[in-house]
Amino acid sequence: MAISNYSDLQQTIADYILRPDAPIKSFIALAENDVSVFVRHYMQETQVTLTSSNNEVLLPANFQEARRIVIDGVLATPVSAYRAILRPGEIGYYQRGNSYVIVPERDEPRSVELIYYARVPVLSDAEPTNWLLQRFPTVLFHASLVRAYRWLKDPTAEAQEKASLQEAFGIVVADDKRAVTSGNQPTVDFGGGW
Repeated sequence: MAISNYSDLQQTIADYILRPDAPIKSFIALAENDVSVFVRHYMQETQVTLTSSNNEVLLPANFQEARRIVIDGVLATPVSAYRAILRPGEIGYYQRGNSYVIVPERDEPRSVELIYYARVPVLSDAEPTNWLLQRFPTVLFHASLVRAYRWLKDPTAEAQEKASLQEAFGIVVADDKRAVTSGNQPTVDFGGGW
């Protein structure tokens, strides 16, 4: 059976564990939480333009990891929250909770262009699919089975599913690497004609 949506995923898990009475939606929810911190794929890339207030910009609710930060047209430099060392013309930032603090301080709001990896959207009856389930259904399938076999107290099956989950993650990583390293390669200017 092909897994293309939330309902398919639930049914396939029920078929595998032979326990349709099990809390399958809970297994999926726990699995999504487990894998969300490890998945980093180009399909997650999102771009927003934000405006700072009091030298701070609130990160989007689905923010997972920054990829590129440009403040007032200048590529921003990450700095220490305790001591920001910047060259003339540089703009720095550091994370505090769910926001970025911009240094040096300025009275006026700043424009912040943020390209970031967004968390994988959570599956539900109302939102029955997302890019991860569409492209890599084995990730959520095996992660859900890990949770199911833990609930069933079957450590051998749980270990096998963890190994299968690692293989599924490897496919995600390989696909991301292939996509981001194909085409024109980024260049680094070291100065001095390197």
